[in-house]
Amino acid sequence: MEPAGEGLRIETREMGKNAMKRKKEFSKSGLINRNRKKKREKKKKEKKKKKKKKKKKKKKKKKKKKKRKRKMMKKEEEEKKKKKKRKNNNNNKNVDVEKKNELREEELGMKKGDNKERRE
Repeated sequence: MEPAGEGLRIETREMGKNAMKRKKEFSKSGLINRNRKKKREKKKKEKKKKKKKKKKKKKKKKKKKKKRKRKMMKKEEEEKKKKKKRKNNNNNKNVDVEKKNELREEELGMKKGDNKERRE
């Protein structure tokens, strides 16, 4: 015959084993879920990072475009100024030439239109 309480001990041990099995299964599924969650979080983070990087790149591109545009505008402005200056200089030269011609014509005692008639 078995000693008193021996059968009870075996039963509890088996129950304990079953409980451990259940615990193991549970923890295993929990582990799987945890891993899935981690993966999901990681993916989310990477996506966010990518998006941020893309946004930064876009911003940089926009900034570059703006800078280029500003540069072009400045260049065009400079060009306009130079053109205007050139035009003014030419006009001034023309005025000077006309004045000189008038002075010469006055010295020679001719009228304003006489010089043109001579050329023809």
